[in-house]
Amino acid sequence: MSLVKLGLLYRQGNDIPEANEMSVSDLCDDYGFRIICPKAADGDAWQSTFDTDPILRITGADRLREMKQAYRARNIDLAPWVVYRGRDWIAEATLHAEIANICGSVIVDFEWKYAGFADSGTFEDAVAYFAKLRELAPEATIVFCPDPRQVKYGSFDASQIWPHVSGYSPQQYWTDFQRDVLDVTDEALATCPEAMPYWPMMPGNGTGVDLGAAINRVSTMPNLGGVLIFQRVGLNTKARDILNAWAAPQNTP
Repeated sequence: MSLVKLGLLYRQGNDIPEANEMSVSDLCDDYGFRIICPKAADGDAWQSTFDTDPILRITGADRLREMKQAYRARNIDLAPWVVYRGRDWIAEATLHAEIANICGSVIVDFEWKYAGFADSGTFEDAVAYFAKLRELAPEATIVFCPDPRQVKYGSFDASQIWPHVSGYSPQQYWTDFQRDVLDVTDEALATCPEAMPYWPMMPGNGTGVDLGAAINRVSTMPNLGGVLIFQRVGLNTKARDILNAWAAPQNTP
């Protein structure tokens, strides 16, 4: 297998059994993850507005800096994700840029007009948000994370967003879509602009066989940044077996 950097993405502290950064880091070491991706903000609100976890909740910039330092000490990158809502695109861009500047990167979950996601404002607002986010975080890696079916079928004009982002993380959720894993993977690959760093998002509740097949399919891409696995609570035994097989290569910085 080729070297692939794995990332672990979860929603918030009260979703997972791990108690603190140390136990999350132990989990990453056990299964070969070198990137940890908690949700940091929903729209213009820090995720602590919704997260009741006493330790892992992200309450603001200082807490985010503490988390970054704790994970960096274990050779794990912190790459938070945020949800664009469109209620106040300037306030959202300002907060998300603060997160990006602290961590060096931010993953923007952009599901156009899905309930609870980009469900307010116009598409022009959304484009202005991405432009402002890039302006306020000029050196950060900004990863665009949409439903790739919306990109494929033109639910919005992705060509207006590409100039403002520096990575693409299509949500390849074959378990949710109830479709063949490689069909979904290939469909998402086809929506990636040439030379755009590719960070495919894969479902943690996929079987180990399917995760392995999808990872192998994308592993030869020259612009592959890494593979992100979503939903820690959904990882099953077979999936863990596959991730264990990738553990040793992932221990490189």
